[in-house]
Amino acid sequence: MRGVHLLALALVGSAVFVTVPAVRAQSSSIEARGQVDVDAFGPAPSLSSLIQTEATQPFARSVVSVSDAQSGLFEYFASSDIGNLELKVAGTLTNTTVTEYFGGYVTLLGARADANDIVTLTTTRTDPFDITLQLKVDGSLSAGPASEIVANSLITLREVGQLSVSDSSFYRTIGTIDDLLSITKTVSGPSVVIEIEALLSTAVWRVAPGDTVSGALSNTAFLSLILPSDVTIAASDSGTFGVPIPIPEPATVVLSAVGLLVTGAMVRRRRWM
Repeated sequence: MRGVHLLALALVGSAVFVTVPAVRAQSSSIEARGQVDVDAFGPAPSLSSLIQTEATQPFARSVVSVSDAQSGLFEYFASSDIGNLELKVAGTLTNTTVTEYFGGYVTLLGARADANDIVTLTTTRTDPFDITLQLKVDGSLSAGPASEIVANSLITLREVGQLSVSDSSFYRTIGTIDDLLSITKTVSGPSVVIEIEALLSTAVWRVAPGDTVSGALSNTAFLSLILPSDVTIAASDSGTFGVPIPIPEPATVVLSAVGLLVTGAMVRRRRWM
């Protein structure tokens, strides 16, 4: 499905602006996934298939990531970080056989990161104002002339009860990727609820014998919500939009565990006393 989705975007152009009916998302979520299946729909099982998702509100963590590697054959990484507003994906696949890896544009190696959130804005102004959502994409694609790798980026912005606007890009030219997706929407009211979606992915479609194909969009894709100075973010469903949840340092974890043991011992002692 991922390969079909990317191919559809390729057919309609490198940048797309569309409007679709707005439906409020059931929940905010972040997701990172990766998969390697060199014979596509063939009988061999996938070499790797990983997924990490955070969807419980508020989020217990602001970043999810997956990574896997098999020496001399593949390596991939995907990360969705809604706290730092970053998406990262990267993947490398090497064909060490004498037969072409090709599944009819089914993804052989894929890495994908998604971020979705529902954000509440507040302001004291009474006139309409513009909000802008941007995704800065940096990276590169590398492949021999008989191999194929692509990448895709997407942002969607909608005000609840209104139409959504999307901007997307499809990359299949070998070399550097330096792109900026941008959406501006005019809204009004002392309280505005908006839904934000961002996606970044890379997919290997074909690898010639002896070739190594790579997509490196791990320079980070930075997501920005640009607001007038008198408009503020009051809340988000995730509770982590632009607010990273610190990951405890190993020493802190150890101290916390010791603290819990001491507390438990004190409680048991009191019970016996």
